[in-house]
Amino acid sequence: MKEKIFLFLLSTLVTIFTIEILSNKIISEKLHRLNYNERVISFYNHHYKNLHHLSIHPKDVEDIENLNSLIFRKIGNGSKKILIHGDSWGAQFEIEGSKKSLLKFSKIHDLQFILAGNSSYSFSPLTAQLTKLRDEFNIYPDFIILVVDHTDIGDELCRYKNLRYKHNGKISVKPDPIGTVRIYSISNYIERCRILNSKGLAIKNLIDHRKFVIETTKNAEKDGYPCGINSILKYLEEGLSNKNKNYMVGVINDYIDNVFASDNLEKLFIVSHPHRKHITNEYKLDIKDLIDEALNLTYHRDSIILIDQFDSSNFDNLDHVFIKGDKSSHLNNNYFIERFLKQILKILESHTQIIG
Repeated sequence: MKEKIFLFLLSTLVTIFTIEILSNKIISEKLHRLNYNERVISFYNHHYKNLHHLSIHPKDVEDIENLNSLIFRKIGNGSKKILIHGDSWGAQFEIEGSKKSLLKFSKIHDLQFILAGNSSYSFSPLTAQLTKLRDEFNIYPDFIILVVDHTDIGDELCRYKNLRYKHNGKISVKPDPIGTVRIYSISNYIERCRILNSKGLAIKNLIDHRKFVIETTKNAEKDGYPCGINSILKYLEEGLSNKNKNYMVGVINDYIDNVFASDNLEKLFIVSHPHRKHITNEYKLDIKDLIDEALNLTYHRDSIILIDQFDSSNFDNLDHVFIKGDKSSHLNNNYFIERFLKQILKILESHTQIIG
C-alpha cells in the first residue's frame, strides 16, 4: 500500500513538474511573440500612468538603449530650446526631409529642437507631457510650437475627458482601465505581460492569461473600439454644445497656464491648418474659434503668436495638399516640407529674439 502511495505521489510530482516545464516554455514563446522587454515595460509603467500612452507601443520598441525617445527626440545642439509638440501633425515634423530642414535651421540660429509629437495627443496629454519634460527630464524650452489639429477636439472630449485628473495642481491623463478596449490603449498589453511573469505556478499564469484574453476579446466584440475616427470627426460636422465648448476653452487655458508657469518660456507659437472639409465647407467647427476664445481669457496673450497663414484659396489641387482618402486630412509630405514647415520657420526667423 505504501509503495502504491509513493508511486502515486511520485507520478503526481513528475506530472506537475512536466506541466510546469511545458507551461514555462509556452510562456517564453508568448512573451517572445509579445516582444516583451523588462526595461521597456519598466519605463512604460513609470511614464504612461500620467500620459495615457507614449509615442511607440511597447511591443514595437526597437531602440532599447534610448527609451527617452518614447517621449521626446532632439535635433541640434544650440543654446536655445524649441519644443515642438502636438498630435500626429506634430509627429510629422520627424519625417526625414523635415528633420534635415530643422537641423539646418538649428545650426544657423544656435537652436535645439525638442520633438515630442505623439498621435492623438490633445491639450490634456500635452499639458501632462510638458510637465514631465520639465520635472523629470529638466527640459525647459525657451519657445514652444504647439501644432493643434481639429481632431484634438474629439480626442479631448471622447478619449481623455474621463481620464483627466489633477494632482498637486498638475494635470495628468490616466491610462485606459485594464480590460477595456480602446484605440491607443496600452493597459491590456502591460497586464498580459504582468500575468505571464507573475510568481507562482506557470500553469496558473497561462490559465489566467487565457481568461484575460477571452475577456478583452468579448469586450471588443461587444463594444467595438470606442472613439474611432468617425466619433472624433462628428464634433467638426455637428459643432459643440455650450457645455462642451466651455470645457474645451478651459482645457486650452489650462495648457496655456502650464506653458507660462516657467519663467524660462518666452513665446508660445500655436499652429493650425484647415482640413480638406473646411475648405469644401463641410465642417461647422474650426479649432481656431476655440483658441481665439481661450486667448481672450488669458493674461498671456501678448506672448502667444498664431501661425495659421495658410491661404486655402491658393490650393489648386487638394490632393497635392492632403493625403488622398485620409479622413484626418494629414498633409502630404511634400506640401508639409515645402509650405507648412517653411511658413513656420519663416515666422520663427522673423522674431529676432530667437535668432539673436
